[in-house]
Amino acid sequence: MSDGTSAATGRGRRWRHSWVRDGLLAWAFFTVAGAIAIHSCVTLEPSAAPPPEAVGRAMAALRATLEERPEAGLGDAARVAVPGAVRIVLWSNGLPVFRSELEPRDLGELVAQGSVGLREARQAGRFEGVNLAASRLQLSFVVAEGPVLEWPTIVAAFSFVTTLDGAALRLRDRTMRLYPDDLLRRHLYSAYIPLPGGQMKGGLDVPAVVESLWFAAHLPDESWEDQKPSLRRFRTVEYVERPGAEPAELVAGRTVNEPPRTVEDYRRTAREGVQWLSRMIRSDGRFQYDYDPLTDGPFDLGYSLPRHAGAAYFLSFAYRKTGDPTARETARKAIDYLVTKELRDCGKAPGRCVGQGGAPDAGSAALSVVAMAEYERGTNEGRYLPQLKRVLEYILWLQEPNGDFVHVYDVEHDRRSPDRLLYYSGEAALALVEAYRVLQDPALLPRIRSALDFLTKENWSFFGSAYFFGEEHWTCIASNEAFPEVQDEAYLEFCEDFAGFLRQMQTAEGERPYGFEGTYLLGPFLAPRTTPVAGRTESTVATYKLGVAMGRPNLVVLEQIRRSLSFLVRMQYRPDSSPFFSRPDLAAGGMPGGLDDPVVRIDYVQHAGNALLGGADILGDWELGPP
Repeated sequence: MSDGTSAATGRGRRWRHSWVRDGLLAWAFFTVAGAIAIHSCVTLEPSAAPPPEAVGRAMAALRATLEERPEAGLGDAARVAVPGAVRIVLWSNGLPVFRSELEPRDLGELVAQGSVGLREARQAGRFEGVNLAASRLQLSFVVAEGPVLEWPTIVAAFSFVTTLDGAALRLRDRTMRLYPDDLLRRHLYSAYIPLPGGQMKGGLDVPAVVESLWFAAHLPDESWEDQKPSLRRFRTVEYVERPGAEPAELVAGRTVNEPPRTVEDYRRTAREGVQWLSRMIRSDGRFQYDYDPLTDGPFDLGYSLPRHAGAAYFLSFAYRKTGDPTARETARKAIDYLVTKELRDCGKAPGRCVGQGGAPDAGSAALSVVAMAEYERGTNEGRYLPQLKRVLEYILWLQEPNGDFVHVYDVEHDRRSPDRLLYYSGEAALALVEAYRVLQDPALLPRIRSALDFLTKENWSFFGSAYFFGEEHWTCIASNEAFPEVQDEAYLEFCEDFAGFLRQMQTAEGERPYGFEGTYLLGPFLAPRTTPVAGRTESTVATYKLGVAMGRPNLVVLEQIRRSLSFLVRMQYRPDSSPFFSRPDLAAGGMPGGLDDPVVRIDYVQHAGNALLGGADILGDWELGPP
């Protein structure tokens, strides 16, 4: 009995151990197999594209064919291998007037096949009315291709590196492609699923991409299963013609500027932003809110008063820092609009609020005060002091006993709304500081201290607060501007912690997948964005200045600033930034939303300009190169 029980127990224990072992082995197998499958789908190992010099010779030969001149010889470049498919596009006034996709073995074959296509297009009359001298050739070399995980769709959507990967649909007898600039111009990047906060989307719109690729194949829907379609991604190296120079490489459909070499590059970039805003302001003092260079028109027909006031703030700041008369004149027009069209009485609230409608917000009022005060700091005109004092009265009334501010006031019901909006408390704190700078009213100092204490202490005193931050650039700008009258070690500590938090996301030069230093990224799923870099750099500039003022200069923060300013200089549009723009002169000086967002908006220019001018104050020429 004893032996039998023991044997049964032993068999049971061995069976249980075998089940656990087999389960672990199965888990390990599927984990490894899954990892291998994901790695094979995610990893692309690009082949080398032909070098720019050889590509330039190929473009010269194609240009000669296009203009019916004797064909230029390729020399040794004819034997330069081509790693995969090649697309030739001829752009004129922002539109593709010729497109051909080829499978050549080398540049010699590429020119021979491309020349045939160009001659046929000319004979068919496709270039009639086209200013060929002003047109630009683009060559796109496919250097890598691989599968993606097609299900679930959300996984497929995030399997593409935004702005770098094209999408292909491999069919039984052909492969259809949408190149990165095709996806960009159709707004298919960052378009699939709303991200937290609701202002942005992430992921490639895979259903729309597949539908477009299938439609382009001109096949009946009944043949879908027969064709055995598979979705793939591919990487390209793109070149565009430059008259009198080697072809320029395109990234996300545009050339990227050289990194800054001196602090004058920062100031020049900011001044070009001033010029862009001066072209966007209308006769009534209201801006064209944004500009889409792909369509040569506005992108969003809405308007934002806080962003209008923010643009006026930058223009006033630019005048104070550079003495640029265009900045002063444009700032005056923008502030005049606020004063004459948007300031009003707000029911039972004291002072004057900013904006029409029944729920004026604190942000519009706060940034209007900031703009008026900054204008006064640069001009000493006294032009807006009466209006500034009335709006300031309203902002002080919005301040709560704990130092925070009401963000929205319901005029009709005389109710201080509990709604909370991003940025507004920091903007209101800066409004108090800027007002103090021009009014020198000591009664403002305790109100400033109360606001900064709330923002840097009470507001971030909760479980888990050590592990994340909100967007605190206005808070840190206000903390720096308040020094020395209002100061606290806690303000500097808070802002340095915020800078350290951001540094964990900051990229180094050459870092994959985009290669740019100074942007803030959470993996490859979101493309580098200009405004988060600019706003956060405003914060780090203020943090460094405050540290210097308090005897604690932080050189790590200084390097963080240098990296981000390099990114901003490289992102600004120049007159020849993209062959896709029909009016490149209107885009020049503008700052796009990011690699995946070519639209220029007034606040994109504002934040970048403020960061650049602030950085020029503290970075010497010798500090501009990477360490």
